[in-house]
Amino acid sequence: MKKQNKSLKSGFTLIEISFSLLILAIGLLGILVLFPLGFDAASKACNLTEATFTAQSMMEDLKKDRYANLEVGVETGVRGNFDYNITVSQVGGLELRQVDLQVLWPIGSENQSNVTLTSYIGNREP
Repeated sequence: MKKQNKSLKSGFTLIEISFSLLILAIGLLGILVLFPLGFDAASKACNLTEATFTAQSMMEDLKKDRYANLEVGVETGVRGNFDYNITVSQVGGLELRQVDLQVLWPIGSENQSNVTLTSYIGNREP
């Protein structure tokens, strides 16, 4: 009876190692593709949060202002990193003004995103 050489039966062949490295490389590439998407989503969320806080702050400033000081019309400008449009309009025959505030910021070279808030400010003076 012949003794078989056990060292030849144990271990992996070059083909098995190459195949496992290929599978590992494909998996790592798949994970690496997700990183830029995650960074982009985090950047968009940061811009949206900052724009919302800016819009809320601006709207509170407008609410503090008196009804008589709100002129009907459109105002545009820049606050921080954001452009804004404020549109004040009279609501019917009432002593009520509608204030539309739009905060804009660029996304890429062609697109633009925005946050829009609307509030109504009445005449509190007797």
